Amino acid sequence: MNRIPQLKTRATTAVLFVAVMLGALLWNRWTYFLLFSIIHFGCWFEFFRLAERYDAQHGKFPRLQQFLISVLGWSGLLLFCGPSFQIQAISMSALGNWLGLAFILVLPVSVFLFSSPWGFRSFLYVVFGWSYLSLPCAIMMHFYEDVQ
Repeated sequence: MNRIPQLKTRATTAVLFVAVMLGALLWNRWTYFLLFSIIHFGCWFEFFRLAERYDAQHGKFPRLQQFLISVLGWSGLLLFCGPSFQIQAISMSALGNWLGLAFILVLPVSVFLFSSPWGFRSFLYVVFGWSYLSLPCAIMMHFYEDVQ
């Protein structure tokens, strides 16, 4: 069996992936921020897919709740941004603080409106997802300040 074409495709994809990753990491702070924001939302998308496949009863969240949970996690990423991440006079950290507060208040309302079967197990999925996905991305944002 000839696997050379498949190997070429994978090698080309890997080289392009490394080029995009290095470019985003090294270009400037906003490409770094954008890269980790995209990774963050992609990871949450995959997390919800896997949670639903693993536990159909407690791992299934309506799309609006998935969005709210992932933005709540992203607000944690914003919260860990250092002082160099500012738009005009607004720091990204302050924006993350207010965004997180707003989404903490909106999420229970969405659970009530959709009458989702949120139990302790569903809550644990969200806490695990935040600590496994959002927290590492937030720490990477904090590391950027230490490197610069």
